Amino acid sequence: MADTYPPRSYYFHVRNGQGLIRDEEGQMVSPDKSIRQIAIEGARSVMAADVLEGFLDLSGQIEVDDDRHATILTVRFDEAIVMK
Repeated sequence: MADTYPPRSYYFHVRNGQGLIRDEEGQMVSPDKSIRQIAIEGARSVMAADVLEGFLDLSGQIEVDDDRHATILTVRFDEAIVMK
């Protein structure tokens, strides 16, 4: 039987041209989920909302903190999409 681990809290902060938008609530993520994939989907969601407003800023990023509030991952917006 494989080891099981409880879900942990992660905080997905957005840093873009408007500054740092802190995720104060966090998100419980089970060990079988990819933190990087969640961050990529978050970046894409932010960019999609920006495009609907008529602009796109690829200099932003998602900064992921663990439950001790240490940054464990950064995903730049330009890494989250493929430009053609």
